[in-house]
Amino acid sequence: MTMNPEFSRIIDIRQVNDEPIVLEPTEAERKRLAARFQLSEVKAMQATISLRQEGNSVEAKGHLDASIMQACAISGEDFPVTISEPIALRFVPPARPTIPTRKSRLPPTIATRSNSRGQASIWARPWRRAWRWRSIRLPKAPMPTGRAPNTISAATLPAVRSLRLRRSRRTDRLAGPPGRGRDLTSGPILKTLVLFSAPTLASNILQSLNGSINSVWVGRMLGEGALAATANANVVMFLVFAAAFGFGMAATVKIGQAFGARDVLAARRTFGSAVGFCVLLSLLVGTLGWVFAPELLTAMAAPGETYGYALTYLRVIFIAMPASMITVMLGMGLRGGGDAATPLKFMVLSSVLDVCLNPLLIGGFGPIPAMGIAGAALATAIASFVSMAGIVAYVYVKDLPLRLKGPELKWLWPRRDELGYILTKGLPMGAQMLVISAAGIIVIGLVNREGLLVSAAYGAALQLWTYLQMPAMAISAAVSAMAAQAIGAGLDERLHRISRAGVMLNLTITGALCALILLFDRPALELFLGAASPAVDEARHIQFLASWSYILFGITMVLFGTMRAGGVVWTPLIILSIAMYPVRLGFYYAFYPSLGADALWLAFPVSSAVAVALSVYAYRQPQWRDRARAVPDEECEEETHADADPAGRMAPSI
Repeated sequence: MTMNPEFSRIIDIRQVNDEPIVLEPTEAERKRLAARFQLSEVKAMQATISLRQEGNSVEAKGHLDASIMQACAISGEDFPVTISEPIALRFVPPARPTIPTRKSRLPPTIATRSNSRGQASIWARPWRRAWRWRSIRLPKAPMPTGRAPNTISAATLPAVRSLRLRRSRRTDRLAGPPGRGRDLTSGPILKTLVLFSAPTLASNILQSLNGSINSVWVGRMLGEGALAATANANVVMFLVFAAAFGFGMAATVKIGQAFGARDVLAARRTFGSAVGFCVLLSLLVGTLGWVFAPELLTAMAAPGETYGYALTYLRVIFIAMPASMITVMLGMGLRGGGDAATPLKFMVLSSVLDVCLNPLLIGGFGPIPAMGIAGAALATAIASFVSMAGIVAYVYVKDLPLRLKGPELKWLWPRRDELGYILTKGLPMGAQMLVISAAGIIVIGLVNREGLLVSAAYGAALQLWTYLQMPAMAISAAVSAMAAQAIGAGLDERLHRISRAGVMLNLTITGALCALILLFDRPALELFLGAASPAVDEARHIQFLASWSYILFGITMVLFGTMRAGGVVWTPLIILSIAMYPVRLGFYYAFYPSLGADALWLAFPVSSAVAVALSVYAYRQPQWRDRARAVPDEECEEETHADADPAGRMAPSI
């Protein structure tokens, strides 16, 4: 069969010397390459190759650099991809395929094995890569005497090039990352929604369970003042994390897009810039937080006993800020590459360490002195540093795709182009979280004015509210991803069905959870406050007035998730800003003279009802559907996490 390659050059092996050869396709060849590989454009390509003759074979080593335009699988819009890959090939005369050994260290990058039926498998091993066996049919060829194994004839190379290689568990994986490429455009909507949202819900529950158990230790061992202090400190830390969390979301999206384009080096460049920027930012934030912690607590009107506890707790936590933020950034980067298992493993490690160390360091044990509230913060700090060291070591021991080695370590210094994307995309998401967490700090300040008893009761209620909003967060993230794919596939009629299923699922799960919390609120609150605490009755009163607002909150979240999938970014932020500031605070100040502290608790359902009304109105407008642009589903999922109320968490959900 005669081949007409799109880009080829004939080299006379008699002219081979030590000088490298530079090959560049012409404009016509670039067009043919783009057509063959279904690319929008091959803008530039250059291969620098050194040839070395060994007997009757020729070894080619070098590097290929290219700049291409590729269409997004969801939106169809073109985006640039940079390719920078090593080349390692050996050209030999035609030979019959033979069986290689998998542990061979010979230079050839392509080998075969065959069976009695003439069916052969290809073993392709680019340098530093390993691929699985795949079966194809190869043409038979006479076997020259003395032919070395681990080689493949030139006649079979076209079949090798057209073979879709599947990755092994080694590094530089170019097949689609696990967990990505999922098809959410077909099948039963409700079943898909439940199965898809379950892992996110499990991860968020684990993350918040850690904070709740720590609050139990603090409340039972140190009393109401210490519990109120952790509530104050957690809202402050949520604000601090929110300032940088948006940048992590942006990096996650770009890493996911790079993996989707099979461009591992681009993913590493983004990952390196994101981690480097995170290190610098965390050092700055940790230093400023330690210095200005007294001013923050004063602005929040922390009561006298709570102030001392909170200041000690905050300052220790700020020391651990770099480790905490780096761990979060590493986890988000791995999730962007489709690896959700690794971050979950080290979230489990961190949670177990934190929970086990808390009582030991708070009350003391053997040679360990009792440290009080500082011990609770130190337990969290130790867990953060161990988790950070563990996840970094794991990435390198397992040689995961995002690991940086050798010259790649220079990417840890943020690159201007990568940093520009991270800042541009991350600022809106970070701003949204800042708006929400700032509203939480204002509420904490208003609660603190009511005294230590109310402050402790509110701190316990916050822990339960953390779990109330989790189903809505997980369902909204799943709705966003499903809606993004529906828009990309042009399935407009499926869009409304996804939203309706999300709303119904939220009403069912959040409603049932709210009913359980209200039915069994006393034993739940006594875990944090103790059975004899007078704050238990106050906390039950707060729960009765405000808990059911999270059912309405869930409806808003689901509708926001669908609109974000169509590229609507600012409308959710505006609606949340209106609901949390003029509505919630306006209701509080208007009715406080007559209702007292109850005005604050009733402000929660009032603001949630206004948010639902505004979100339903915005959702029913046809303009956003007409102008809908498909947004990558991982971006939709990440943006959803920017909507959560701070509640009892120290950091946003990931």
